[in-house]
Amino acid sequence: MEEYHYFVAHEFSKQEMDDLRYAIETAFEGTGLKAYYADLEMRQSHILEKIRDMILKTQFGIFDISNPKKPNVFLELGLAIAAEQPFYIICRKGTDIPADLAGLDRIEYESYLQLIEFIKTLIVDGEIEKLKMKQMMKKYSESVVLEEAIRVYHAGMQGMHHALGVEVVDNEASNSKSWYADSSVPCPIHLLYGPYEDLPSLGKYSAFFKLKIDKNSDIKGVLHVDVISNRNPSVNSNLTIRGIQFDQPKKYQIFRIDFIYKGEKDMEYRVIKLLQERHVWIDYVAIVKCD
Repeated sequence: MEEYHYFVAHEFSKQEMDDLRYAIETAFEGTGLKAYYADLEMRQSHILEKIRDMILKTQFGIFDISNPKKPNVFLELGLAIAAEQPFYIICRKGTDIPADLAGLDRIEYESYLQLIEFIKTLIVDGEIEKLKMKQMMKKYSESVVLEEAIRVYHAGMQGMHHALGVEVVDNEASNSKSWYADSSVPCPIHLLYGPYEDLPSLGKYSAFFKLKIDKNSDIKGVLHVDVISNRNPSVNSNLTIRGIQFDQPKKYQIFRIDFIYKGEKDMEYRVIKLLQERHVWIDYVAIVKCD
């Protein structure tokens, strides 16, 4: 995968190729993320094959659907959805959105200047966070996490608490069981919290949360994970996870939070569901002592 590239699809007009591309690239300036455009790559293959390959190998896609009369972008968006690749939909405010796409998150802009700001806050920050997480995880494959973990808290074990949800059989989970909450669960709600224990020694630690959701198209936050101590409020390391930060739907992904342990007796690792519409599975939280 080209981790530092993203695919852009839009109507092929001079304004879109000049102004829209300029706005998108301005928003990503200085991030190291580079745009791929189908018309800039010379290959001896059908255009759809070329686009499919570009969608599959880039980190995510941006699809401007401002002109419903031009089907190429919708076809390319369909390829991304079918391939379960991360995508963002953008369009001018007031665009007539097809019914099949109306339920998906989108960024509506009134000017290219506004689009730049929206992309910076709604796309860039999350994608940079995703890259940082991947870089941090390069040192820690799941086997390494479980091998080096001083504590592994499976979601259904005694001592871990839940406001709502149920333990289910899950062959993709490490012990074939996970804690599950469906779309009927009201939000926000604590799906996992506890176990109110101390750690063996002071210093730097990492908490690894193994999680899964049913859809990864949400720009808004789906889950909030944190490491806290009620006795010491200064211990509060947290991360809000947007749907788009999951590489694939219905596939487990590990998210890492670093924290400093100062001897608290009530350490707690929490998963909070923020979006009611989503189904969520929790496998475990693993605690690793850092060097």
